[in-house]
Amino acid sequence: MTEPRSPTGNISRHLEEDSVSCSLVERDFSEAGLEDCENGPFSITVAGEDAERACGSSFLSDSAPTLEYDRSAQRGDVACTSRFDGMTCWNVMTGKGFTVNKVSYETF
Repeated sequence: MTEPRSPTGNISRHLEEDSVSCSLVERDFSEAGLEDCENGPFSITVAGEDAERACGSSFLSDSAPTLEYDRSAQRGDVACTSRFDGMTCWNVMTGKGFTVNKVSYETF
């Protein structure tokens, strides 16, 4: 799976050999006090270094296969796990990554 999406269809991911990126259409980070993207979807990415917002980029796909809850997908050095409360993606070599859902995101 190189472009799995969440069961709700709100989060789409793009896995490459050394990076993974996610985009969300529906989100509201206001209560969490987190910075959002001004236009288009909220996007976030991680490669070998720290995860960062990728505003201006879109990794959305209506035709991507669904990554069911409690399932993971890996490609090269990156992986994602789908959970009921969001998506967690990381670089398996560095341990750097992010968790994202409709109301918050966190980098690690």
